[in-house]
This record gives sequence, C-alpha cells and structure tokens, in this order.
Amino acid sequence: MEIISVIGAALICTILCVTLKQYKPEYAVIVSIAAAVLLVSGVIGDVSEIIAQIKNILSISSVPTSYIYILLKCLGVCILTQFACEAAKDAGQSSIASKIELAGKIAVISISLPLFGEILSIVAELL
Repeated sequence: MEIISVIGAALICTILCVTLKQYKPEYAVIVSIAAAVLLVSGVIGDVSEIIAQIKNILSISSVPTSYIYILLKCLGVCILTQFACEAAKDAGQSSIASKIELAGKIAVISISLPLFGEILSIVAELL
C-alpha cells in the first residue's frame, strides 16, 4: 500500500473516530482498533520485500543469521507492543498501556540475552 493511501485512509478513520466519539464513544474505540488493523494489514505486504533485502544482505556479509533473527524478533515485539499501547491509550487506559510497554521491554531483553552472552564472550577473549 502506498504511503498516500495509508495517510488518506488514516485521516478518514480519524475523522470518523472524532465524529463517533461525540455520540458513541464506545464505537469510536472499536473503529480506531479496526482502522489500525486495516492499515497494518495494508502495509504487511511490504514486510516480505524487507525480509528479502535482509536475506540478500546476509548472503553478502558474514554476520551469523542467529543475530539477524534476534534483531527481527525484537523488532516484531517492539511493533506489536507499540500497536497494543496505542490501542490501550485510545481506549483511555494509560495504566494498561504502561504495563504493556513494560512487558514489551522485558520481552526484548529476554529475546536478546543470548546476544549479550555472545558479546561478553567476545570481550572476554579480547582481554
């Protein structure tokens, strides 16, 4: 989906949500979440191109693929966490949003722990 289409759809959904919020606030939240899912599904096709480019770069470089998988997992966690946080904030639940952020941070640390171990072993060898 081109960025112009994404921006146009997002603006239309924003206007719809603002209008609905005046009369039926509970519907505005549902429309907001549905719009976010629609917009994300529209750009999900671009992810396959990104992954193909990453694979191409990996074939040229000597970086172990396990590092890239860790990076991609962390990136996925960050994107999903941000999506969930924004949905919670749109629903007026900032407390839940902050807990989602905390859970995302812990998940990223958990996923990247093997990478920290690798870095520490490299540093130990250099010393």
